[in-house]
Amino acid sequence: MITLRQIPIRRSLIRPNLIMGCERELLSYSGMFSAMIVLTLMQAVGIFCAGLVGFGIWSALLYILTQLGHSDPLMSKVYLKHIKYRIFYPAHGRFDAPLRHYRTF
Repeated sequence: MITLRQIPIRRSLIRPNLIMGCERELLSYSGMFSAMIVLTLMQAVGIFCAGLVGFGIWSALLYILTQLGHSDPLMSKVYLKHIKYRIFYPAHGRFDAPLRHYRTF
């Protein structure tokens, strides 16, 4: 009986890159968005009030992004690849064949 060679794959090599349970890029974008809200007003009272609003928005975004990270850790990358696809791919013999406008229903 022949046994196949098994090579262990470390979990750290295939684990998605998450920070605080959400994707790294989305977390940094939400932090920058909240910081922009805080820094739009340059007065001391305005920074305090906008800081509360910015922290509330960042907390809500963090909760939403964490839930998305639990359901699918690569959701944004899958979505970005999805929007690149066309609705219809016509059957042509060449890769550089001209595209025609088709009606989609």
